[in-house]
Amino acid sequence: VKSGIKFCADLLLYKRGPVFSHAEFAVVIIPSYEDETDAQTSPFAPHPNAGRKDWTWFSTTNRVQSQVLKTLILAHVFVPSIKRCPPETLESPAAFFEALRMRRSYAVKEVAIRRWVPARMKP
Repeated sequence: VKSGIKFCADLLLYKRGPVFSHAEFAVVIIPSYEDETDAQTSPFAPHPNAGRKDWTWFSTTNRVQSQVLKTLILAHVFVPSIKRCPPETLESPAAFFEALRMRRSYAVKEVAIRRWVPARMKP
């Protein structure tokens, strides 16, 4: 896994590593908060991909990925409301991880997108 900022993505995923081959996948993480006030009151900087995206953004990102022969993966991360998380789960990263694992409160939905190019898809 490496940074994908060079290709308009959050992450680049390699099968074996960057020394063996180019990245096959470019991942764009799109957070979706259950409670919008959590997004506004978060101590972290707002994610650049948060919010609704228009067709121009999608087309641009997809075109970049197709030009560099990568599969675009849109990873929608559904973030639960902070009101549903007990305070003790936020005391340490280990406690937070354990609470997520036991309750399965986060959800991730991924969509893989490849651009269809007629010249490249000949039988």
